[in-house]
Amino acid sequence: MDVKPLNREKPNKIYLAYLDGLRGLAALYVVLFHIYEECTYKREMPTFVSNTVKLIAYPQLPVAVFIVLSGYCLMLPVVHSGGKHVPGGVMTYFRKRVWRILPTYYAALLLSLLLLTLALGIQHFGWFAWDPLSINFRPGAKPGLDSIVSHFFLLHNLKPHTATAINGPMWSLATEWQIYFLFPVLLLPVYRRFGIISLLAISFVIGLGPHYLWPQWPDYSVSPWFVSLFVFGMVAALINFSKETSLIYYRKKGFWGLLTVILWMGLIFMFAPQPVPELSRLFAYLVGISTASLLVYCTLSATEDSATHRPWIVRLFENHYFVSLGKFSYSLYLTHAVVVVLVHQFLLKLHMSPILTFLFLIIVAVPLSLLTAHIFYLKFEKPFIPVYKKQLKGT
Repeated sequence: MDVKPLNREKPNKIYLAYLDGLRGLAALYVVLFHIYEECTYKREMPTFVSNTVKLIAYPQLPVAVFIVLSGYCLMLPVVHSGGKHVPGGVMTYFRKRVWRILPTYYAALLLSLLLLTLALGIQHFGWFAWDPLSINFRPGAKPGLDSIVSHFFLLHNLKPHTATAINGPMWSLATEWQIYFLFPVLLLPVYRRFGIISLLAISFVIGLGPHYLWPQWPDYSVSPWFVSLFVFGMVAALINFSKETSLIYYRKKGFWGLLTVILWMGLIFMFAPQPVPELSRLFAYLVGISTASLLVYCTLSATEDSATHRPWIVRLFENHYFVSLGKFSYSLYLTHAVVVVLVHQFLLKLHMSPILTFLFLIIVAVPLSLLTAHIFYLKFEKPFIPVYKKQLKGT
């Protein structure tokens, strides 16, 4: 089935299929990383294997891509509305965010808590001994009341011990949710009043200020620099679609194509030797800038070139399977860790080497995660999308 990459049926609404494809690939990367993490937690793979699969050893990469995508996609309706305000007002914006994010999140949170309780019960009766060689879903580390309450209010990222206490990947959802509040009440007003440079400046103050002013700040779990990445996405949307003369001048596909190649090649040369946690902020910023540049380039290609003449990277992102994966990437992100860890627990009982464990997880856990996520999407995400779209039509 052909994917329509661009929809201009409504003048103020645009659909870029490649965005879903990129989102789907980022979600798949997260799954692969957590498989890698499970296999290397307190164990080591042979050097040649570790070097071969190191490409999936950068957890901040897909999360940074998600944050930039969020800034880009939330800015699109602002730009297309012809003004500098969220269409329909701030309360309409918050209602849309609530319907799109919270029902699916709470369903995944409840599922995780039920499985944790079930696993604890099974261990209590001695039916199954949970191996501690798992990091993203740990029934042995019973979550406290503070973890449950903070997860309910999406504040669990504020303390390192609660950030990953229930379902590891959920830590970033809290940060993204908090950025959603900053978008209409701080970021857009700064842009309206002072412009793009001031918008970028305030994002850097928010992103880096706590680290230097408060050394005890729980940097990784909160990741305040994601605010800057979100703003990079906003700026990318402005470059693509704003009617401001100063921005139209920079709307040159060749420039952004070259810049994108330079930025991503620079990332590879800087960080390919080994992941460096101490440079997580620098890595995230560079991924954010590189992703924003990629979005500008891909959108220019998708809107200016015919489907058969688009660059290979755009055609890759517009691939039907990746676009379809992107449709339920949110459900995949929320549920995959449980599937990966459960499969890993059974494999650990077979006393496999890390290499064999990794291969079996790729073969078994990846398709099982996709199947589980799609079922979860049909039951707990898709039913709320009509409500979300109804809110959109109201704008």
